[in-house]
Parts: sequence; structure tokens; C-alpha cells
Amino acid sequence: MNSDLLIHRLDRQFPGLGFAEWRAGPYHALWEARAQRIGLVPFGVDGAIHGRAHTRRVLLLSAFLAARRSLAPEMADRLFMACVYHDTGRQDDQVDPTHGECSCAVYRRENPPDEVVEALIRWHCITDKVAMEQIGRLPQGAVTAFRMLKDADALDRQRFGDLRAEMLRLPDSRLLIPVAKYLVDFMR
Repeated sequence: MNSDLLIHRLDRQFPGLGFAEWRAGPYHALWEARAQRIGLVPFGVDGAIHGRAHTRRVLLLSAFLAARRSLAPEMADRLFMACVYHDTGRQDDQVDPTHGECSCAVYRRENPPDEVVEALIRWHCITDKVAMEQIGRLPQGAVTAFRMLKDADALDRQRFGDLRAEMLRLPDSRLLIPVAKYLVDFMR
């Protein structure tokens, strides 16, 4: 994917959302570094639903949210790493509340321990109520990063046409609904 072309198109298609500014800021470089890893990471299933294209869109939407919410760059990098690995442990494309733990195992095989990244991966597919009991004990910014991952993952439901805006956790996520639809068409 040519990121310059994509950002140019997004900026033209959705003026006022700040995509050109995002391109010049710190989140873009972090996003680009993590996006390169997607091709190197093993996926249990690399299908049309939860494969690399989905992961690329979730990562990009998370990067936009991190920039809009001014998430600390260190936490943003952890969020982006969690995005890369969030579905790597899936064995199929069905509903599976255990795939977070399996994806966390893939992350641990390939990376040094990181409590925040592992928690984001592990708990992204569990109900918010249960996950928040765990995430809430992590360093400042982890709860926001968790909500960004959950919302970016939910925004990519645009590929099915069943996204429910009221289920999104962050107001900025609602602004990205048309962007998510555009990305589904652009990033196949």
C-alpha cells in the first residue's frame, strides 16, 4: 500500500479530519513501522474476514484515533503492536472469545514481554465489563488504548455493513465511520 497516496486520497475525501497533519506527525512513523510487520507475522487464519487486510485497516484506524486523542507516543506504539497481533491466534473466522489469549501467545513467541501490549491483545475480544477489570490496573493511557483498539476493530465491521455506531466507545470513532467504509473499499 502506498501510504502517501492513501493519505492524499483520505485528505481529499474527508477534508477537516486532519489526515495531512497526521502524515506529518509522530503517529505516522510509528504506524508505518508496525504496518511493515504485518507481512512478517504468522496468522492462524489469513482469510478475508480476520486476515492481514483487516489487520491493516484496524492498525490505520487506531493510528488515526491515537492522533486525534493525542495518545502518548509510547502508548500509541504499544497500541499499534497490539493491533498487529490482535487476530494472529485465530484458527477460523467464527466468533471466538478465546482468540485473544491465542493471539497473545503468538505475540509472546516473537517479542519481549510487555504487559500493556499483551493485555490489549488478550482482552480485545472480551466484553468491556470483564476486560476493564484487568485493563484498569495498567499504566495511564492503557484504558484509552484499549478503547481505541476495540473501536478500530468495530469500525472495520463496515465490511459487513452491520456497524452499530452507538456501540463505539469514543466520540472520535464516530467521525471515522465513513473513513472505515472507504478503507474497506481501498484496502482489500
